[in-house]
Amino acid sequence: MSQCCPEPEPESEIQSSGTAEVIAADHTYACEPDTMKRKYHDTLQKLDKLQSDLYNTKRREKRAKVSVGKLLQELTEQKKILEEAKLMLEAYKG
Repeated sequence: MSQCCPEPEPESEIQSSGTAEVIAADHTYACEPDTMKRKYHDTLQKLDKLQSDLYNTKRREKRAKVSVGKLLQELTEQKKILEEAKLMLEAYKG
């Protein structure tokens, strides 16, 4: 009786599984899909937090610039600021 694909012998199965173990041990950088998925979600959460922090920082900086600009304008109108101090504050006005 001829078969197109003969059944593997038990010894062959041991060799192929041993090869798989060697390959798995050889490639230590390979990860399980669940591990990669967890790392991916952790990275996304970290990215979201960093983006939120950046947005809040930019808003805080803008508020500070506006406040300095208003203060500088008020002091200039009231003539209660020295020219040197005015020049120094102009740098922070933006």
